[in-house]
Amino acid sequence: MKTVAKRILTLIVVFCMACVGLVCTPITGAKAANIDYVETEFGAGKLLITTTYNGKTYYLPTATTGSSSAPKATQFTSVSEISEDNLWTVTATDDNYYIQNSSGSYLYTTNENNGVRVSSTNHAWTYDVAKNSFKEAATSRYLGIYNASDWRCYTTVNQSNYMESSTSFKFYAVKEVAAAPTEVADALNDVNAYMRLAYTYNTTIKEVEPSADKTVVFALGANGSASHSDGNTTAVTTYSETVGGYTLSLTNGTNMYQSARDAKGNSCIKLGSSKNVGGFKFTVPNDVTSVIVAVAKYKANTTKVTINGTTTTLTNASDNGAYDEITIDTTSTKTISVTTVSGGVRAMVNTISYVIAGGGGGTQEVTTYSNSEFRLKCGVSVNINELKNVDGVTEYGICVKAGTKTAKYTSTAKAWATNEENSIV
Repeated sequence: MKTVAKRILTLIVVFCMACVGLVCTPITGAKAANIDYVETEFGAGKLLITTTYNGKTYYLPTATTGSSSAPKATQFTSVSEISEDNLWTVTATDDNYYIQNSSGSYLYTTNENNGVRVSSTNHAWTYDVAKNSFKEAATSRYLGIYNASDWRCYTTVNQSNYMESSTSFKFYAVKEVAAAPTEVADALNDVNAYMRLAYTYNTTIKEVEPSADKTVVFALGANGSASHSDGNTTAVTTYSETVGGYTLSLTNGTNMYQSARDAKGNSCIKLGSSKNVGGFKFTVPNDVTSVIVAVAKYKANTTKVTINGTTTTLTNASDNGAYDEITIDTTSTKTISVTTVSGGVRAMVNTISYVIAGGGGGTQEVTTYSNSEFRLKCGVSVNINELKNVDGVTEYGICVKAGTKTAKYTSTAKAWATNEENSIV
């Protein structure tokens, strides 16, 4: 059964190819006719360039002439007679215009009267709206035709038998065609060969909650033996611990005792001694936006600490286990310095916390594709208007130019064509 289906499908494909050959084979030697153009202003886009000389109209042909001859002045009666091949592509940079044919060659001039050329030289042009005249920027020569023979360029627009054609330009663009009316779609009913892309998609706006700030707390000190104890008998100069993948490294320590405890038994680092100032420095990672230092005065002493140049008088004492929390903004500076102000005013540093800002809130557009298909249908009689009633079809009609969709759909087409059940081989 499968073999019979393959043979029938093969015959259908051959028939389709024959039909395509009939409708797609170009007719050589024929001149374009009845193209709808509309007169327009000069500017960026695809334009016909025409002028008038002695009451007759001429256009500027786009055929590449190279560097040895000028374009001929080609006469016409109706602009609809001119082939679309003679549309020039005009691009703009500020007040400069660059004029190219379909092969990418540029319109420019040399310093000779008959120096209009179409080649690789990309000289700019300027257009004077008031005078309706073209001037090539590099040579300062004006464009026009000479004695109805060919296109010329002169240093002024006042040359005899030249002035009219250099100031009487008209420009035309291909007229946009409105969407096909219903009767055109009706005329396409019962088509025997066509390519159809049908797909559905859904776009939703999803609210995204911002992530919360994360705080990493380093509990300083360990193994202190008594209340207000100096802990180590010898001050240390460095201290380090790692929590949650973040490391706190205290450096340049002076009179820093890492194994102290406060009156409530909380582990601390004590700064200073009965005679000497104590302190340390540390650097935070780039994603840390602020640091919180929990510090208390030693017993009931009047104690001040300086953090990055700002001095604070501590109000809480280690006797009751309460701590002042001092927050430092680290968005602009990543190095923190903590010191007591003078000897005999020791401080107990209980914790240092890194704060890492959350984020990512707002909205997010989510697009979901489903039911996609891209298939070549042959030998099938179909009513175009009925496609709109098929579930999942959001785009329908006759595709006359392949290869304009994304690679995703091209890939789908190939997968279908080589599938065993639907093989056209």
